[in-house]
Amino acid sequence: MSNQIAWIYGPSAAGKETFINHITVKKPRELLEKLRWWRRPIIVCRESLDWVVQAVGDGNEQKRKGLVEIIKRYDREHSGTIILVKGQDLDFENRTHIDLKDALPKAEHNIIYLITSLEEMFERLRIKPWWTEDITPLDCYQWARSQTKLVLKAKSVGFEVTTLDSSENLDYPLLTFPVPSFPPLIQ
Repeated sequence: MSNQIAWIYGPSAAGKETFINHITVKKPRELLEKLRWWRRPIIVCRESLDWVVQAVGDGNEQKRKGLVEIIKRYDREHSGTIILVKGQDLDFENRTHIDLKDALPKAEHNIIYLITSLEEMFERLRIKPWWTEDITPLDCYQWARSQTKLVLKAKSVGFEVTTLDSSENLDYPLLTFPVPSFPPLIQ
């Protein structure tokens, strides 16, 4: 059975790491069944969690360029496994997901796209270590819109996209993509 590479994307503060921890620690059966992951081994690409770019020059941008080789190693070492990867916009810009799809054509390549209300996202951003007072709700909206466009582009090249509402209750209901009401996608 082939592996599934599941990129976990969403705007800043959408809850990507929370989702990964929820899946791997709590192992919620209903959510795992919804994602067709029930009874499948799940591993996390720890490097994708550790190498999050939070500031220019923090060294993680260069490290993330090595994710393709690392995930290829995970793929060789495991069979029939879900490999969770915390994605960043930088991965889209570097075409990491495309390079990985080309390198592992037998694996399934999916995106789990997490979104929550702009109000909730803004409140979550306020506790980030890199938060500054000049970040506004409009910035959140623009980040979410930008991320939606990037995911749409990935979908157009064959990535299956599953969209989940990542509100605080951790139920993760399925949403259609792109979500018409959040964020509005203005061309």
